[in-house]
Amino acid sequence: HLYLDAVELNEISKVPRTAYKDAVMGWNRAIDRLPAWPRQRLDLSSQTRRVMLPEAEYALGFITDVDRYLEMRMRPDLLASEDGLPPIAASSAATYRYTLLRFASHVVGAGVPAKEITSLEALLQPAQVEGGLRRMLEGNGGKTSPSISDTAGLLLTISAHLNAPEDTRGALARFKTRLAVQDTGGMTAKNRERLRALRAPGVLGRLLRLPEHIMARPLGTHRCKALRAREDAIAIGILLYCPLRVSNLSKLEIERHLHRPGKGRMFLVIPAHEVKNRRPLEFELPPHLVAMINAHLAERAPTLCAPD
Repeated sequence: HLYLDAVELNEISKVPRTAYKDAVMGWNRAIDRLPAWPRQRLDLSSQTRRVMLPEAEYALGFITDVDRYLEMRMRPDLLASEDGLPPIAASSAATYRYTLLRFASHVVGAGVPAKEITSLEALLQPAQVEGGLRRMLEGNGGKTSPSISDTAGLLLTISAHLNAPEDTRGALARFKTRLAVQDTGGMTAKNRERLRALRAPGVLGRLLRLPEHIMARPLGTHRCKALRAREDAIAIGILLYCPLRVSNLSKLEIERHLHRPGKGRMFLVIPAHEVKNRRPLEFELPPHLVAMINAHLAERAPTLCAPD
């Protein structure tokens, strides 16, 4: 239960419930496979008092309303909308959906029956919002956090899109202002701490040489494992030169995204509709990375690419 609290409050994962469930199941699998592992088996069902309510506990209209709103955000009618809302990616819609249902569970925890939350409009009532936000603050020691601040901001944004009454939007705007997390003007403290390790003597050089180091290892008898490691090496090499989101990196396709105009040159091209901010990406890969990709493509069959 404390692990679930930590995952939620520290935003280690966008889907805390899934991360928590995987950890519990992994622990129990270790009991079955590792003789030296502690014998205490974890009960998933007894650890769930703080997770989101099942969707079935809400009024059907509320879930329908949430999904209708997110569909509108992903595929807005640009001619009908006064503000010409830009479409959001499916990944953003999934994050918003999780945030809304998680917040609704806090509202229920504050004393509102789940069946009374019949629509987004009902959820956005200032009294409901204040109760839910207060409960989130209580769970964080009375202090705001990026998660709480983002939740307040999302509720205000939705109220504007739904043309909520002016007094409702005014109240939500005050909540957002009071719960705002001060912008540090750069990366978060967590990310700065992670990158600080690269200042240690030799560490940055080891990172920059890591792809070539992995590629230089002989394939040996465990050919499949070695070839997978080479895929990791190429992924690291790409990230060192091309600032990509992990979702884009994991979906790269040789024929669609790697363009070869000739003379040994290679470009990584990702069209706008595949990028979260709807801006196309294009990078020319350095010669040593092109050589690594070519070498891997020449050796991966038939181990990773069977004839069928």
